[in-house]
Amino acid sequence: MKSPSLFIKDCEKNFYLKENIDEIIHELSKFLSEGKGYGENNIEACLNLSKCYQIQKKYDNALTALFGSFVYGIPKGEILYEIGLVFTQKKEYEKAIYWYKEAISSVSKIESGAFINKDCYDFLPYLGLCVCYDKLGNLTSAYQYHKLAKELKPNDKSVIFNDKYFNNIFELKKK
Repeated sequence: MKSPSLFIKDCEKNFYLKENIDEIIHELSKFLSEGKGYGENNIEACLNLSKCYQIQKKYDNALTALFGSFVYGIPKGEILYEIGLVFTQKKEYEKAIYWYKEAISSVSKIESGAFINKDCYDFLPYLGLCVCYDKLGNLTSAYQYHKLAKELKPNDKSVIFNDKYFNNIFELKKK
């Protein structure tokens, strides 16, 4: 059976039409270079720029865009989670763990006017940590983070998949 899963929503991966990706990268980069946007708009532009680069599998560029958001404000859970996700895609699990834990410890600021994705502050980093610890061979920690994710969203398809994965492992260990 495959290792734990962190399903990335199709809407996130297909947010931009792939044939327009270079144009979108150009426009977002231009917007950021003009320096006219509000802080939250610039942070969102950095996040979207990173997603474009992730679609192209240009992970170092994606990280540069995400770290560039730090200029505009205190890092938000959405950015910290996304950094963890990029490091997971690069198979740099120790680094990913660090950033997922930073996302969990960050506080969402609704009053900032930014769009808040609450899942980036708990559920998604828990799934990411489950995957990373499993990849590093630390089944105990992987399972602990799976249980935390399951408490929040027991019917999520990643949780259901991971539940089957861990149940299969535990069944094999009984034999």
